[in-house]
Amino acid sequence: MKEIVDHRSNATAISKDDGFVISSGGNRTAKRTTRGWELCVEWKDGTSDWVKLKDLKDSNPVELAEYAVANLIVNELAFKWWVPLTLKKRNRVIAKVKSQYLRTTHKFGIRVPKSIEEAYRIDEENGNSYWADALKKEFSKVSVAWEAYGKGLTPEEVRAGKAPDLIGFHEIGCHMIFDVKMSDLSRKCRFVAGGHTTEAPASLTYSSVVSRDSLRIAFLIAALNDLDVQACDVIYAYLNAPCCEKIWFEGGAECGEDCGKVMNIKRALYGLRSSGAAWRNMLAAMMAPYSALPRVGHIEALYNIFTYLMMHDESALAFDATKPDIDESAFQEVDWKDFYGEVEEELPPKMPEPLGRPVTISCFVDANHAGNVVTRWSHSGVLIFLMNAPIIWFSKRQNTVESSSFGSEFVAARIARDLIVSLRIKLRMFGCPIDGPANVFCDNQGVVKNASLLESTLSKKHNAINYHVVREAAAAGILRF
Repeated sequence: MKEIVDHRSNATAISKDDGFVISSGGNRTAKRTTRGWELCVEWKDGTSDWVKLKDLKDSNPVELAEYAVANLIVNELAFKWWVPLTLKKRNRVIAKVKSQYLRTTHKFGIRVPKSIEEAYRIDEENGNSYWADALKKEFSKVSVAWEAYGKGLTPEEVRAGKAPDLIGFHEIGCHMIFDVKMSDLSRKCRFVAGGHTTEAPASLTYSSVVSRDSLRIAFLIAALNDLDVQACDVIYAYLNAPCCEKIWFEGGAECGEDCGKVMNIKRALYGLRSSGAAWRNMLAAMMAPYSALPRVGHIEALYNIFTYLMMHDESALAFDATKPDIDESAFQEVDWKDFYGEVEEELPPKMPEPLGRPVTISCFVDANHAGNVVTRWSHSGVLIFLMNAPIIWFSKRQNTVESSSFGSEFVAARIARDLIVSLRIKLRMFGCPIDGPANVFCDNQGVVKNASLLESTLSKKHNAINYHVVREAAAAGILRF
């Protein structure tokens, strides 16, 4: 689940007037029911479903309780009898976690401080400067992230609204996190902003990232074509980007002589919600004029990157790039022209010229018919390989109750078809040649025949949609069952 986005109730929901039971002793007890309420849930794959309150309460009670409070429906009878108890339990758990953190005093046998003052005190007691050196290193890097407010006002005066140019700025808390590295037991510190107290809009916090399957494809292509894979790390990456939020904090020991002053945050600190997006936007803006009109400084920076990569080449990942051994007799050659005409696979515009060795796509698809014992929904499972390397794996509940195993299997087949189409487009934009249609394997003979024989037909509308989508993909040479 990504988030709850909406709610609704129908005529079967209990009204407030009918929401209590009066016992023989005259006591009024609220009815404990969730009948008639549904929540719209957005999943991480971008789809959304309406889910019964009862089911969501069982699976995600805390998120649902917080949604009810935020959307002012906590006093509805379907929520009132359980939301306060859930939130109290949440608060107790959080309190115990915090107390457990405060009780954790050592890591790998090394005492870990909870504050800067304690860190210096530990060094003094031990007669060394391990924590002090870690703090000095962190301060030398992170001090560029803030600057003192130059008009001499105290934090109390700024909080009272006496700084017109800071109206609209939000005060946050910052703290130091201490840790011990497992590799060499060296001490490490990280200055972190309390980003959970800010309300940054989604436009500031969203940052696109490379998908996992794209990385797997890149590794597979490298293994297939005997290419080296190299990567580098950017130290204190976020601090290279400007801060997108209007925030300040009261300086502590980390600010040296500016301790107790109002400190404006100018760089993207770790812990802020917008830091990831700020770093991504800064990097994109920096790389664009490198690619468009490079200068001597750009090529020198590139030399530095590749020098680093040459000195750090001891890591490896294994991807099996051998071609799978496939029994060609299991597939039937079919002429689909009389049914679907001259359909062809849609190719992405401006795709690069394919280079290197081609890849073979293999897909295994299955469905657990009526596997949910409560709702009798089925589950789809899809596993997609490039050569002999797994690239995509997918498992999700289906949105319909299927009366037969055949129907649930065809729903899974349609999902597999969608994933294959997306993967083939991505491979073509990678410039990777594809060796024929994707080979799809399933354990339902009815699905195999209906996806391979011309004369088979279906009558149910939603089954027929899945059926024709899969068959048309076979006709276009995208896949074969």
